Amino acid sequence: MADNQFSDIWASAIKQYEADMKINIMDASHNFVNITSPDELLGIIDGEQKKFKNYHKQVEKIQGAVKPVLDVIQTIADIAGEAVEAAFPPAKIVFVAVKLLLDAADNVSARYKAIINIFVRMQAFLERCKTYVKSSISHGLQQRLVEILVHLLSIIGMVTKDIKRGYLRHFFHSVLAKDSALEDALQTLSDLTKEEALAALADIHSKVGQTLQKMVDLTETQKDDKCFGWLAAPDPSVNHNAAQDKVKQGQKTGQWIFQNSDFVEWMHSIHSSMWLHGKPGGGKSVLCSTIINMLQDHRFKASCAVAFFYFDFRDPSKQNCHGMLQSLVKQLGYQSSGAFAVLKKLYADHDNGHMQPSRQKLHDALGDILKQLNSAYIVLDALDECLPEDRHDFLLPFLDKIMLGKDYSVHFLATSRSEVDIEDCFKQKKVSHSIDLDRLVHNDIETYLSTVLQTDSIFQHYDAGLKKQIRDSLLCKADGMFLWVSYQIKELKKCASGVALRIVLDNLPKDLEETYKNILQRIDSKEAEIFHMMLSWIAFSEQPLTKSKLAAAVGISYREAHPKFKESLFPDFSNMLRPISSLIIESNERIQFCHFSVKEYLTSGDSQSNPYHINLSVSHTMIAQSCLYFLVSTEDNSDLRMIETYTKKFVLKHIQNAELDPNKNICDYILHLFGEKRQVRIDHTICGYSSWPFRRIKHSPAWCSSAIGKLDML
Repeated sequence: MADNQFSDIWASAIKQYEADMKINIMDASHNFVNITSPDELLGIIDGEQKKFKNYHKQVEKIQGAVKPVLDVIQTIADIAGEAVEAAFPPAKIVFVAVKLLLDAADNVSARYKAIINIFVRMQAFLERCKTYVKSSISHGLQQRLVEILVHLLSIIGMVTKDIKRGYLRHFFHSVLAKDSALEDALQTLSDLTKEEALAALADIHSKVGQTLQKMVDLTETQKDDKCFGWLAAPDPSVNHNAAQDKVKQGQKTGQWIFQNSDFVEWMHSIHSSMWLHGKPGGGKSVLCSTIINMLQDHRFKASCAVAFFYFDFRDPSKQNCHGMLQSLVKQLGYQSSGAFAVLKKLYADHDNGHMQPSRQKLHDALGDILKQLNSAYIVLDALDECLPEDRHDFLLPFLDKIMLGKDYSVHFLATSRSEVDIEDCFKQKKVSHSIDLDRLVHNDIETYLSTVLQTDSIFQHYDAGLKKQIRDSLLCKADGMFLWVSYQIKELKKCASGVALRIVLDNLPKDLEETYKNILQRIDSKEAEIFHMMLSWIAFSEQPLTKSKLAAAVGISYREAHPKFKESLFPDFSNMLRPISSLIIESNERIQFCHFSVKEYLTSGDSQSNPYHINLSVSHTMIAQSCLYFLVSTEDNSDLRMIETYTKKFVLKHIQNAELDPNKNICDYILHLFGEKRQVRIDHTICGYSSWPFRRIKHSPAWCSSAIGKLDML
């Protein structure tokens, strides 16, 4: 029923009442403008009826019968009144009718008794409404309440009319036998209140159903949230944001790519592929992040899916294809309902998230997800930073079948160095577009240098001629290497005068390797051992260490190597990172090499050509020996306790990669730690177990030795 029908029904009831009473209800209600409650109405009635003796004899009974009805009427009227015209407020109209009814009793005792009886009976009906009008009301229930008010007004009008006619001279029960219309009206009120109760119950049932549906929806939402979090995929946004942070504010590095004809064709072709390749330190990751930002904007305009992944030598979870697949499945899994259905099935198939999917399962799921997408842009940065074995066995076959195949509507873009195996893969599959960045980033480097020379306070006091010399010298020798330019800027900022700056410009290193060599050569030779240990820990620790943990780790290595050292001669680590600050970054409070090329330089060649050369197995031996020393030591190493968790968690991994020379301390430490008749609490992550019930449980010496493949040592 529409709201105007509510108003029509109520207006019709008022008109009928006015015709029966021969009055104008609005005129009669003129004195009730300020009446807002049943108590105020009864107060007025008492004031006017005080001259009547019979009223005072029955005043308590009258008020006891009338007030409960008025209370319910006011509540119903307030709710129903929202659907009727404000010109005929329901509560006020009914209040006036009750006042006129009591006025009509005119001090006749039988009339008061009849009124009491009628109100007691109405009260019995109206009590059914009280429970339901306390909650929110549906449209159907509101209609029922309007109809109840209409019949209440009709009954009060009938009784008033009969009193005026003199019909109610006897007790109420005898009157009803003669007045079938009044009995019918009361029966209708009874039926209406019953219907109201049914409507209210139906309304409650509906609300219960809605609540249950909301609970089901909430459960599904929670399940969906668990599904998204379950894969525990590496977060590529960390790398993305780090790459974008390298772009100077206001600098438009990499914008040229969007005008490149090959790139434009890649964007708009079906089954397109592109390979951006260049020298190390050439700004590939920054360019990649610029492209991803554009694709994210394009996604909302073109209703396509976008996913990306940065391989990263600094993060073990981002050095393999398993992490890449986890990330791509998670990102694409929420970009369409069909894709999400695949992700939910994968979740359900693995015991609702209590198990992790294998690499093959992730591979298959990604293929199924791509089939659900009309179009997907997938960007992979730094393919060359994927572990060599993983790259050969899985990444390149994956690119061949999925990214470069014709079974899926994929726009694939990858960046890397020009590694032979990657180049062969793309040539064999005839990648759609290949761009050599070494030829094209010159303008970006020029833009970068102009921004630095104009905005950096250190360069602002130099004259235009010297700034031009800086710009021209670095541009001439950059050879497409952003990172090389960045290093030289750092060195130039250390110069105290223009003369010193020109000397540096005249002796610029030819490439990154020579740059790294120059930085390391400036380390005091007396501290060479300390820095060699430090670089080994940074290069081969199983997880990046904070500055304080790195200091503790190097401290353990130094103590192990010098068991008779004097405490007073122990190195001061407060400024230990300063000499190599150009080679490292502090990301999320963890120390890492600033670029893959730094680790490559340190691990290439030999100790003859590079005194800071670090070898994988030698470094793992040093680290394993340090961890074992800490675990078996009876000395007070409380100042180095912050590295304790690391030693217990990763000692087996380092032992597994170490050289177990019987002439070195490491074998004695292993026998001492694992050969005793005791249990050892060590996390065995080398076995691939990373969740309950396999973590942080005690194992026998034989178990630990077998885990590292050295059972023969016992």
